[in-house]
Amino acid sequence: MSNLGFEAYSAWYLLLLILLPILWWWWKQPRHRTALAYSSTSVLRKLPRSWAVKTRWILPAIRTVVLALLIVALARPQKADAHRAIHAEGVAIEMVIDRSGSMRADDFVVDGRRVTRLEAAKAVAEDFILGTDDLEGRPHDLIGLITFAKYADAVAAMTFDHQFLGEKLADLKPLRPNDKESATAIGDAIALAVERLASLETSREMDTDKTVTSKIIILLTDGEDNASAIMPMKAAEMAAAYDIKLYTIGIGTDRGEVPVLERDVFGRTREIRMRVEPVDEKLLTKMADLTGGQYFRAFSTDSLVDIYSTIDELEKSQLFEEQFVEQSELAVEHVTLGSLSLPPLVLAALILLLLETVLATTRYRTLP
Repeated sequence: MSNLGFEAYSAWYLLLLILLPILWWWWKQPRHRTALAYSSTSVLRKLPRSWAVKTRWILPAIRTVVLALLIVALARPQKADAHRAIHAEGVAIEMVIDRSGSMRADDFVVDGRRVTRLEAAKAVAEDFILGTDDLEGRPHDLIGLITFAKYADAVAAMTFDHQFLGEKLADLKPLRPNDKESATAIGDAIALAVERLASLETSREMDTDKTVTSKIIILLTDGEDNASAIMPMKAAEMAAAYDIKLYTIGIGTDRGEVPVLERDVFGRTREIRMRVEPVDEKLLTKMADLTGGQYFRAFSTDSLVDIYSTIDELEKSQLFEEQFVEQSELAVEHVTLGSLSLPPLVLAALILLLLETVLATTRYRTLP
């Protein structure tokens, strides 16, 4: 936002503009010059007047404009540009999501239809990142995505491009229960998340108006660790050493057998029962407590939304608004009017004064 005005103590110079009409009248008056006596000048009046004679008023006009510009320059005209800068203090988040075979369990509901645990987890995680009516979103946070089954995989590097992150979430598929990689490596996944957060260089990863104030891991799983090279509690100790909070979420029911939709050899969908291990709540609670985080249990999509809403409240990003005014001295700085850039007032006055001098000593010169 721009405002034009004058410096308060110099604006009084504008009163000198009252003298300009008097000076204009005085400069236009004919001067007393050496003359020759003629009996009559009636013949001379009938002679045609040249364009130089007709436009001689240009010289006093230029002189008046020069003086007006100098008076305005003395009054120190200024343009005040108000700027607003918003700085964000965000959170660096690694989302760690289980995609082992048990995440195919068809025991959740989203928008009135039965879906797998992974589909429900993806839908709520995307809402947590991008925002919905129930979740505000995390626009100022640096977020990465790790998935795991038997092995942990970094699916998306930490980024502010949350639309891209949503696309990566949408592409996640659970493994089949009989897949040889369908295991649960919680410790390895947490260790990978800690490594990525601990090596985060703020100056390289963050925008100039955003800074990281805390680092957290959100782990979502429906089972117990059975494939890690790094034990889960050891990984939690690593997180605590780097001041990284761990929020753990156990998803799914306590039943030993859960429904799973499968396709037979003829392409028909049928429901089978799959036996799954219960969530290791004791381990997930100990891991979270060790790092200053919390453990949550999600039996439904609604409870999962409530969990992410709680985490959203616990790990708030902060916005700081800074307003400042930049003053431009139009007497000595270029004047911008829309797309038109004009020279400073003092420079414009000097150019016009030079033009008046040149015209007065050439085309508009009078003798004697």
